[in-house]
Amino acid sequence: MYIQASKFIGLPVGELENNSKVAHIINIFVDPKNQQIIGFFCKLNKTFFASKKILSINDVLDYDTSAVIVRSEEELLEIKEVVKIKKLIDKKIFFFGMKTRTESGQYLGKVDDFVFEIKKLKISKYYVNLFFHEKILPANKVVKIDEDKREIIFSDSILKPTKLKQTKKTATQKVAV
Repeated sequence: MYIQASKFIGLPVGELENNSKVAHIINIFVDPKNQQIIGFFCKLNKTFFASKKILSINDVLDYDTSAVIVRSEEELLEIKEVVKIKKLIDKKIFFFGMKTRTESGQYLGKVDDFVFEIKKLKISKYYVNLFFHEKILPANKVVKIDEDKREIIFSDSILKPTKLKQTKKTATQKVAV
């Protein structure tokens, strides 16, 4: 099953221990090396000046499009406690809004959303927007994620039009119409 990452933004984080909502998700962290979801940026519900915490994907018991479930609120950690995610925050590596281009340098737009496979937590496609023109780009065409420039570099082959193969059945359907 696949799900859009944007469906997770705003989701409540519920804890089993007290059967209550403890936070909500404000962003998703992706490992730039393998395009896998590694955690969530969360805002705690209980204070007026809600603090932000990190929820590692390893501490998530279950999730769907209605909630993310953890054993207890203790699973939500301070940013400095999750070194890999702290490095992403320090470098400002957030996939939403990240610039995209081809290997040859053609600007494609910014990431509006992405889709990931729910069991493997791996991105399968990106929704990229350039001046209200949206493109859907396959994740398997990513050549590199440049952390210094904060951009996703796709193979030049994504710009080449693909030919649709015409089968006898589709040719017959055209004639019949």
